[in-house]
Amino acid sequence: MAGHGCDGGKRSFAREIDRAVTAPSPNGDGQLTQTRRWPWRVCVVLAVLLLFIGNLELWAYRTISDTSRFVAVAEDALAREDVRDALATRIVESLLADSPRLLDRVRDTLIPIVSGLLGTDRFQAVLVDIAAQLHRALTRGEQVLVTIRSQALQDAISTAVRVLAPNQESALTQADGTLAINLFATRDLPSYQREIAILRWTGLAAGIIGLTLLLLPVLVRRDRASLRLAGLVPVGIALLTVIFMVVAERVIDLQVRDGPTNTVVAGIADELFELLTLQTLAALVIGIVLVASSAIGRPRQTA
Repeated sequence: MAGHGCDGGKRSFAREIDRAVTAPSPNGDGQLTQTRRWPWRVCVVLAVLLLFIGNLELWAYRTISDTSRFVAVAEDALAREDVRDALATRIVESLLADSPRLLDRVRDTLIPIVSGLLGTDRFQAVLVDIAAQLHRALTRGEQVLVTIRSQALQDAISTAVRVLAPNQESALTQADGTLAINLFATRDLPSYQREIAILRWTGLAAGIIGLTLLLLPVLVRRDRASLRLAGLVPVGIALLTVIFMVVAERVIDLQVRDGPTNTVVAGIADELFELLTLQTLAALVIGIVLVASSAIGRPRQTA
């Protein structure tokens, strides 16, 4: 008898706690009272922060960590005119490094020619090779000296030099036939291997916990106010994502001082951030739908 009384007391106490936390306001509209809103607001704020980290992890896993995906994105970036111009600058300066007078003579004319060549289908394999090497350097921390070995590109540049400066194309020849065109030294490229590794595991845990906090008010309250709070979470994630991209672009500018290298790295970052924006917008649409549903839906009374 005593045991049954104790169990009954525990159940009664649990019901009272649940009623104190989840009871509707006195006006009966099913909305949260001022004194009872703060626990759910704390859940929402924590959910925004944690799901923001989880959103970054999902983006990094799908793009940066995936070699084939990164190479495809980087290839699109390398095909941009400003990035091709930066690559062409590096190629011309590397090929004519031992002939400074010739470089001064043909530089301004030769760089646009090489940039145009890189934009043709004939040299797409060169861009793919550069993208693969950049992935190893930027995301894996490998000490890679990004180079090009393309006899076709060297021949095309030699032909241009022969036209621009007759009898000077010998500066582009080498005993074994093909020159190694050094694009970026190891010291010029930052490595984000540590940041990616940290984000991989913290982002996974943050995403799971954040999703739990997001669903908690909805499952417990089951009213319009909790639905609206859940819909505001993607809005907060979108705001933090915009701040993150602005700060990341500034960090790249500070880390990569060399002009052509900065243009290439920033170009790849722009393409990756575009995918992050699309991913965040998809979540934002879900949030807008939830907020709209809370505005037009009927309130559900809780016990």
